[in-house]
Amino acid sequence: MLIGLVVGTLGAVLAASIDRQTASAAESETKTETQATGPTGARLAPVIHRPANLGSANLVPLVVALHGSGGTPASFQSTGLNAVADRNGFVVACLDSPVQPYPDPSNISYIGSMISQLVASQNIDPRRVYVVGFSIGGYATYRSACELSGQIAAIAAVSQAMAPLANQPCNVSHPVSELEIAGTSDLFPIHQTAGLFISADQTATIWRSINGCSPQSTTSQIGPTVQTTWSSCDDGSSVAEYVVNGGTHIWPGSPGTVGADAQYDAAQALWSFLSAHQSSAVTTAEAKLVSLRVRGGRPRKLQAVIRVMESSVQVQVTLTAHGHGLTSKKFTLLQGAGDGLTLLVPSHARQSQATVKFAFVDSYGRRLTVVRSIRIPK
Repeated sequence: MLIGLVVGTLGAVLAASIDRQTASAAESETKTETQATGPTGARLAPVIHRPANLGSANLVPLVVALHGSGGTPASFQSTGLNAVADRNGFVVACLDSPVQPYPDPSNISYIGSMISQLVASQNIDPRRVYVVGFSIGGYATYRSACELSGQIAAIAAVSQAMAPLANQPCNVSHPVSELEIAGTSDLFPIHQTAGLFISADQTATIWRSINGCSPQSTTSQIGPTVQTTWSSCDDGSSVAEYVVNGGTHIWPGSPGTVGADAQYDAAQALWSFLSAHQSSAVTTAEAKLVSLRVRGGRPRKLQAVIRVMESSVQVQVTLTAHGHGLTSKKFTLLQGAGDGLTLLVPSHARQSQATVKFAFVDSYGRRLTVVRSIRIPK
């Protein structure tokens, strides 16, 4: 689905500056890491955490974790994701970026390549691959969802929103569930645009559009955090916005947090959201031809009833007889019990056997073709 959006480069630079100021003291752990040469410079080796009690017989989920600027794969172990993985049985892979973190397109290619390698080497269920990121790591999380949607089921960004500084489309091949965790005292605004950044609310609106969500939402509260979720979306996907009242530019629940940030476990919250989703098994537009007939009289009318199982689908209806096209028309169908379509049969069309072709395409580019034979009356 093509939606105009961007995580702006300038916004990423500002986020990088903030990340450096809030980087964990665990930086010293990087001494044990191996350096590799990436396409844009030195890249620290990923840190893979596979719970000791995780057997090799069954496919397991994968969480790819992307640190903020000034962080490393080792320092990002402080998020608490490893402990959540031990309790719930999934692999955590903390990846690195070169000195210029994440905006470079080569980083997205690297993330995609690492997902492919990890799926093979760690016995990962390819339908349960998730990406999470903090601050500028959230930048790469959003871009990964847009550019690697075929590999990703859901994402979560902490302390990062989208910045409308250019037109960088998001073209997903299927719905990608999205969660944003934001603090009211963070750089990124919650309810309205401020300077370079759009708000958490606006980010949620973008993803609700991408995922074809209905306006209805549910709200719950855990400690200082209000959790709003839109769950009536295409293919069982959802969008969520968790707002930490008093939260700052830090990973809530990590060591050294105080106040509201110390009262909320972001690692457990995002896993609870992510684990409810898997990549869609749907490969075609979801629509069903319920009935089809041609009504006689003047004018004659082709009438069809179609049921749509997602937010919206377009269909091109073409009537052909004796190898010649008689008429064609495009319709936009919305989710519901069934839309009735009417196509006028041209007056010059003779009584004969004809073919009706329904060419469906949904907002993710998935297609479905249904062909039926029907008799045109006098």
